[in-house]
Amino acid sequence: MGSVNIPELFSLCHCPFRVCTTVNSSRYKPHLHPNDLDISITHQDHSNIRLHTAIMLITNLHALVALIPLVASLPSMPSFMNKLKSLSSRDDQCPFPDSYKITSLQVWTPKNGNTHPIVVDFQYADDLTKIATSCHYNGTQPNVGPEGLAPRYACENPTVQFQWIQKTSMLSIIELACPNTPESGFMALDQMTPRLSCVDTSNTTPFGEGSQCFSLDFAILRNFTALDPIQPPGGN
Repeated sequence: MGSVNIPELFSLCHCPFRVCTTVNSSRYKPHLHPNDLDISITHQDHSNIRLHTAIMLITNLHALVALIPLVASLPSMPSFMNKLKSLSSRDDQCPFPDSYKITSLQVWTPKNGNTHPIVVDFQYADDLTKIATSCHYNGTQPNVGPEGLAPRYACENPTVQFQWIQKTSMLSIIELACPNTPESGFMALDQMTPRLSCVDTSNTTPFGEGSQCFSLDFAILRNFTALDPIQPPGGN
């Protein structure tokens, strides 16, 4: 019966795909790939290897069986994104809002004590959900957002809502997901700061003194970046 001393063991078992174990303090044998080793292995050696392998398999099986109740008890917490994507894949009538396009964005803001409200206009389109609508604010539209948050306004298709934050020149877009269906209750969100070119307006213009800004991009293509539960309206 062949044997391997310790220096030979290190030279034979450095490969991560071979596992060696100690049989006693002076004797080592390979578990895996015995044919790769330049030693002789007796019938007794093969029997020991098969026995040890069987013990390892039984032990691992018991460990896996013990984990089944634990795995079954874990809560299922799919993200809103995965939930709506799953719903969309099952129901073509409820596609998930993924991206959108804005065109013809214009923003007018008052100056020098002019009390006329800000005016915002743009066209909105979502090819996936087949929404194409005009969005407009001139101070007469009601706030459809939750009480205590920045006001937001509905487009002509109320599935789409928006906010314009004048201080940061930021436009927020909201599209309700799966409205008027059992799967409703979520909204896709995105925020951006569009590139604008602005000119001053005088008292002779319809809105008076102010700044008229136009988007430098003919079309603004964006992806939604968040998904939140819909909060009930509570604004004025």
